Amino acid sequence: MLSFGVTSIAQLPPETLLYIFAILSSCPSGHNTDPWASPALVLSGVCQRWRAIVHQNGKLWANIFVGWPTYLTKVHLEYSRAAYLSITIDPPPITEPYRLVHFKNVASLAMSRSGQIRVLDLSGSLPVLLNEDDEYSDTEVCSYPLS
Repeated sequence: MLSFGVTSIAQLPPETLLYIFAILSSCPSGHNTDPWASPALVLSGVCQRWRAIVHQNGKLWANIFVGWPTYLTKVHLEYSRAAYLSITIDPPPITEPYRLVHFKNVASLAMSRSGQIRVLDLSGSLPVLLNEDDEYSDTEVCSYPLS
């Protein structure tokens, strides 16, 4: 009779867990607009062992959505360390000025690591967010439709 051993997930070596976590983080849901659905955040909340594995691997924190709360963007940037970043930018409608201010702050924070950006996904339309008080107000802006 054939017998198959059952291995508890607690017995998996960290390398195997990290491989599984990397697959989860690279799925399209890794670019989720819901800040609490961030794979790194969810996985780090399971147990101390998983938290240690997730916190030690910057690649798991490298998917960032500009639109999350500022502190969550800071956490992702901090834990991503020197990993290449994948940043999704989907600005709020220009008719919601209270969200535009927050968007500009988070976008500036994410772009402060521009040398690490491997993927920059510009979703929706990018309104001109500059006014005469901005340090970049004399910057020439070109707009191209996204297809």
